Amino acid sequence: MKKKIMHTVVIIGALSNAVILAIMDMPSWLIILMSVIYIVIFEGLLLLLEPRLVRAERERNVKAYPFLKELVDAKKATVTLRDGTVLYNVTFEGYANPKDAKTILLHVHTVKTKKDKSTFTEHPVKLINIKNVKKVQ
Repeated sequence: MKKKIMHTVVIIGALSNAVILAIMDMPSWLIILMSVIYIVIFEGLLLLLEPRLVRAERERNVKAYPFLKELVDAKKATVTLRDGTVLYNVTFEGYANPKDAKTILLHVHTVKTKKDKSTFTEHPVKLINIKNVKKVQ
């Protein structure tokens, strides 16, 4: 959603630039050329700055969600979601997508028995949906 808004702002800026150039009685080829250059420059800036923006948002998430630091430090944890679901034996495995700072990837481990080996299932969970984290190990 944020990306769509940023692209829309760039397009609106290019259109307003074209209108200003048209009012100044510039040739049409120059208006088109300047609009293309405007879009290329600002879209390139967004593309280059995106990793920094994601990193900054992840740092803000540590401050905004106090349980996130506890979840990262814990070997195993119990996570309670806002809908009441409880996930036991959870480990934090990073973010679900390298360009996403809102969705984390949790591995829920099954208990190891004599017959069965320990396995895990992946659960991508949005940070806003987590209610509580209790450190087990």
